[in-house]
This record gives sequence, structure tokens and C-alpha cells, in this order.
Amino acid sequence: MVETEIFLEEPISRRVSWVVQPRLESAQDLPDGWRSEAAAGVKAQIARRRDTVMAAQASALWRSESDPGCGAGGGEARVLAGRSANAGRFVNIEAAYQVYEGGCERRRLDLTAGARPRENWLAMAQTFAHEAEGRTTVRAQMSLVRFGREGRAVQVGLRMRVDGREREPMLVVGLWSPTRG
Repeated sequence: MVETEIFLEEPISRRVSWVVQPRLESAQDLPDGWRSEAAAGVKAQIARRRDTVMAAQASALWRSESDPGCGAGGGEARVLAGRSANAGRFVNIEAAYQVYEGGCERRRLDLTAGARPRENWLAMAQTFAHEAEGRTTVRAQMSLVRFGREGRAVQVGLRMRVDGREREPMLVVGLWSPTRG
């Protein structure tokens, strides 16, 4: 299985950003051998203190392979909260509710803890829980990010299922680039 996901966030004001997230997955067990998803929306900062930030996001959704009785289009409401501590440590939580045509619902909870032991290194531990049609999938991920010049970075890690089913280990490779804003 190969997953490709791009996360683009472009500020349009001091507190509001456009967010676009296309995703492509290929695997032998998929009916056409692949599927894709996309989200496009707006994220707004709703609170910010010295070490805490909260935001809300609303997005339109599209899936190439819909669940039975569901349409391909939908919407998502997401709440994000993060807190930083000294020595470059942070925690982040994101909770999302998705609804697709036909009334199909999905829920998502993402937790991230990170530490920056040096200016050019970031270590992260993440958990992703997704619930759809009464079935929950939980994955854990550990990764290291190495920052280079101008804020660009390379992320390398390992993600696998931790919900008691087949582990499905996956190599994670990410390329990070700062926005122009």
C-alpha cells in the first residue's frame, strides 16, 4: 500500500488560512487499485495565548470511492488545539466530524506530542483514530523531522495499526516547506 498526502495551508489574513489536502492511496485490495480524497476549506484562529492556540476549520470533502448508500461529496467541521512548553515541547489535538451525502458520518481524533531537542530536529509521536460505520481504526506513528535552510524539512517515520488487527506497517516520508506568509 502507498499513501500520498499533501497538506497545503496558505494564510489569507493574520488569523485565517486556506487549507487544501489531496490524498491518493493505492493498494491491491482496493476495487480499482486506488482511491483518492480531497478536502478544501478555511481555518480560523479562535484563541491564542502565549503557549496555547485554538482554531476551527470548515472544509468541503470529496471521495472517489464512497461507502454504500453514501455520496462522494460532504463536509467537515474540525477543532484544533495546541499547547507548547519550554525546551521545544508541544502537544496538539484535532477532532473532526464529517458527513457525506446520504447522511453517512465519520469521526476522527488525532493526537500529537513533539519535542525539539535541537533547533534543526523535531521528534513526534502521533495517534490517529478514525471511526466510520461503527468501525474504528487506530494507527500510531513515530517520526523524526530534520530542518534545513529556510525552514524546509524532511520527515521520516513509521506508522502502523495498533487496534488489534493486522499491523500494516508503513514508511512515512514527508517534505515540509514554509508558506510565503
